[in-house]
Amino acid sequence: MSVRVRYAPSPTGEPHVGNIRAALFNWLLARHEGGTFILRIEDTDQARIVPGALEAIFDSLRWLGLDWDEGPEVGGPHAPYFQSQRLEHYHRASEQLIAADNAYRCYCSPERLEEVRAEQMRYKQPPKYDRRCRKLSPAERRELEAQGIPPVVRFKTPLSGQTTFHDLVRGNVTFENDTLDDFVLLKSDGFPTYHLANVVDDHLMGITHVLRGDEWVSSTPRHVLMYQAFGWQPPVFAHLPMILGPDRAKLSKRHGDTSILQYRDKGFLPHALFNFLGLLGWSLDDKTEIISRQDFIRHFSLERIVKNPAIFNMDKVTWMNGTYIREMGLDELAEQLAPFLEEHLPTDIPRPIDRPYLQRIVPLIQERIKRFDEAADLTDFFFREGELTYPIEDLLDKRFADQPQEAAEALAAVRERIAALDRWDEEALESVIRPLAAELGLKTGELFGAIRVAVTGRTAAPPLFQTMAVLGRERALSRLTGASWKLLAESRLYQTLFPRLFAYVLDLVGSVRTAEEVAAKVFERGFRESVQAQPTPAAAIKLLTIARDELTEHRRTTLAPEIRYQAREEAVRELMKLVTELPEEDQHIVALRFDVQLTYGQIAAVMGLSEARVRARLQATLQNLRARMERFDEEMLGPPRFDAESLSAAVAARVSTALVT
Repeated sequence: MSVRVRYAPSPTGEPHVGNIRAALFNWLLARHEGGTFILRIEDTDQARIVPGALEAIFDSLRWLGLDWDEGPEVGGPHAPYFQSQRLEHYHRASEQLIAADNAYRCYCSPERLEEVRAEQMRYKQPPKYDRRCRKLSPAERRELEAQGIPPVVRFKTPLSGQTTFHDLVRGNVTFENDTLDDFVLLKSDGFPTYHLANVVDDHLMGITHVLRGDEWVSSTPRHVLMYQAFGWQPPVFAHLPMILGPDRAKLSKRHGDTSILQYRDKGFLPHALFNFLGLLGWSLDDKTEIISRQDFIRHFSLERIVKNPAIFNMDKVTWMNGTYIREMGLDELAEQLAPFLEEHLPTDIPRPIDRPYLQRIVPLIQERIKRFDEAADLTDFFFREGELTYPIEDLLDKRFADQPQEAAEALAAVRERIAALDRWDEEALESVIRPLAAELGLKTGELFGAIRVAVTGRTAAPPLFQTMAVLGRERALSRLTGASWKLLAESRLYQTLFPRLFAYVLDLVGSVRTAEEVAAKVFERGFRESVQAQPTPAAAIKLLTIARDELTEHRRTTLAPEIRYQAREEAVRELMKLVTELPEEDQHIVALRFDVQLTYGQIAAVMGLSEARVRARLQATLQNLRARMERFDEEMLGPPRFDAESLSAAVAARVSTALVT
């Protein structure tokens, strides 16, 4: 006997895990036995058809490599394979059952059926049809037909006895016939129900084995009774075990029971999901988990299907996918990752992705990536231009927690050392950075950690020196300079010098918002636009002196004194007023930080607070003051008198020139 199996989905949505597992097991049986795998579309429930669902079924099967031998798009001897195009078969079969007194027409309205159901539930009886039309006389039937009431056709279920069938997974299964109802075969619109269409098509298409989910066990006695009424030989039944979540609850979306195509879109490999689904209810032995497609086909048998529920574990399928990714060739992996990066990388990163550059990145992430859609988060720092955004605490870590100036100097030393390299590769970088840690009195982990955050923005990233080699000289040096600046801005030196520079600018422009922006840009550009300058305390002090002189000259030639001093006095008065309105705790923190110039740790010790709370409260206070002063600028002083960008650029250019010389 040649094995013929079928997968018969309804186009009412995209195939999910349980549904496609049944397709896979049917396909494996057909391929193992050299049989035929048929795709049949059960589209008789027209009201529930979802646009695009049919294409999703085809795409899901093709993506997993489950090719069909007969069915839509490939044809076959039993076409058509859409049940909506096979109505004459079902009408003929229903008439055959009626003629043999195994079915009857029912004229009960939906309203009456609902009343019967409500009455049964009121008496705690199982809801089922009360068989009223089964007992109609020929005269009563003629009268109802004359009224033009469209009937349904119901199966005449035996009122007593038992129905037993053999299941290859469960063994013999028996149902009492008096627990079954007279179920509908043909609806009033002329379309069959699942029960009729399923049995008729399985017979006409020569289906030998029916492999389907455990939820269909309760329908099987109805189908067996229909086979008996038709006088047909039923197929072999094998009901696959239920799939549960890790909590042993019924599988749902929260466990991962989503569309198969969503797994594709998240970056799962088809052969990884094939492997995982193939082990949901079947096993080769008690230890093998990674199994190739050919080995599945070679060893698949119905005897290995287990009865106990299968557990769907998202962590396991993710692990399995990562295992398959690690076995991929680098060129293939780069090709597969490219479209995911194009879609998921931040929009400010230029497209298209540079493929040769991507091929250099891929070896650094292959061991870490488990799904393709993770690639963007793992690699975005490779593609970014300009500054990286990350918490300053990541740069400081434990070693530099209260010593941002020391950290800035360490990164400046790294930058200076590697900028002089003739060759930019992993070995050259390590040869100068590793001994530098000892020279600076640091452990390699402490220095490497700060460098890693500086060049990647991450505390965890691919191997440091390989990453720096791929990033390239320009990106790495620029990011080290930027990190030094972030650190210097946290240092006591900066907290001392910046307010002075800010005061000079405020004296010049009369607007807190403009002053802050100009001061920050002047302070930074004074270093960044000078090739030879490094963010060190000596350079910072020199910068302050130069900036003060340049700003003083700019002020002398630009603003009338009376306007300048009036604006400054108004701003200072408003700022002092705002400070006195702060909660007492916040006033103390501001005073200890800026007047006494204590570190965050020292303030925490003095006030009996955690360092994290001190940082958070001070940040919130400064943001509040800044917002209030911006409103004051707009309401009291009008629009800024200077363009911050052009003013800071002009002053910074002079500062840079002075620093170089």
